[in-house]
Parts: sequence; structure tokens; C-alpha cells
Amino acid sequence: MPFGVEPDLGGAEAAPGDLLSFIQFMNGATALGGPDADTLIFGTGLSATRGTGATANEVTVTAESGGGAESPTLVAELEANASAAFDGADFSNWTATTLASSTDAVCTPGTGVVTFTQNGLYEVKIVGKITAPAPWPDIEETVYGSFVDAALFGFDRGSHSRTAGTAPSMGSNQRYVQWTDSFMVNITSFATETVTPAIYAATYDSPGEVADMAAVISVKRLGASF
Repeated sequence: MPFGVEPDLGGAEAAPGDLLSFIQFMNGATALGGPDADTLIFGTGLSATRGTGATANEVTVTAESGGGAESPTLVAELEANASAAFDGADFSNWTATTLASSTDAVCTPGTGVVTFTQNGLYEVKIVGKITAPAPWPDIEETVYGSFVDAALFGFDRGSHSRTAGTAPSMGSNQRYVQWTDSFMVNITSFATETVTPAIYAATYDSPGEVADMAAVISVKRLGASF
């Protein structure tokens, strides 16, 4: 029986234009393998959603906090615009300088007020410093700390104390106190909610004594709001 091959003069059928080609996954400049990868898992700090309708073929990946070249933690230095008294009043008359930017929160330069760019549970830390005239007020006790009015569960005020006498070691040689307080803030409406960092000092006998106030604050988003 004779055998032969007849050519197909019509040519091969063209592949459809939407023929799926594999995606090359990279970590920086390092390839993570070939077309055998068929599952993508997003870890802590990332969330992914699949589009619908006109965007049904799109997957959007979002970082929960921070991103890019910016620090996810806002850090700002607060300098007092005026002296304050040991009268227990919450002092918040600041000029702020941002030391590290964040995509989650912004510190207003003229006031030190913190605004937010997304909802979430935030940790606000305040490192406060109070410098008194020489010597430190000659009293039995000074109470001092930080205050954040938006803090959760009423834990909005840190409280520390110092006792100073007439001895030089407790007076002129130790004219300042420094401390750290931490607060939790739940932001559910970032367009209208703000945080104003404040510090205070109070004495029982000499509330008119004048002091210089200063602080460094950090604001970090810990996760979703509740």
C-alpha cells in the first residue's frame, strides 16, 4: 500500500490572542521558578482581592502598613513654643519636626497634632523631658507624665514622680526628668480623628515654677481597627 504525506496548504491555525502565558515570579532580581507555580500565598502585612465585572481578571495586592521607601513608623520631635508651669495642665503648644515619615500618619509641623491616612489600631509612644530652673523645685514630690485624650479604655495618662530636696545631687545637678509612656489608639474614622500629644508636671507646693517641655513621639499602625 503506497504511503504519503499531504501538506496542509491552509497553514497552521493561529493561536488565540488571549492564550495564557505563564507569569515569571521574581524576588528582587532572583527568579522563583518557572511556569510550574500555580498558587500565590500572601503573608502577614499583605492582603489581596480579586476584581469583579470589568476587572474580573485583576488581582490587587495592598500592604497593610507602610510601604515603599518610607518608614511605617512616624517619628517626630516636639519643641515647646513657650515655657510651662508645674501646675498639672496638659501642655501641647508645640512646633513639630518630622524625623521619619509614614504612609499611615502625619505630624502637623505647626501644632504637633497627628492626623491619619487610614483606619487602624495604633501605638503612640511619647518620650517626654521636663527641664526645671536650677535648682529643681524644693518640694516633696513632682508628678509628671504624658497625656493622649484618644487613648483606649481610659489609659490616657502616664504618671511618674520624683522627690527632690535641697541636696545638690537632687537639685542643680539633676534639673530634668525623662520618661516614656505608651498608648493604644483605635482609629475608625481617619478623616476626622486626630491625636494631640501632651505632657504635664504638677507639684503640691510650687505650681508657679517654670519649666521647659520637649518630647519625641512615634506612631505605628499595629493592624486593623475594631
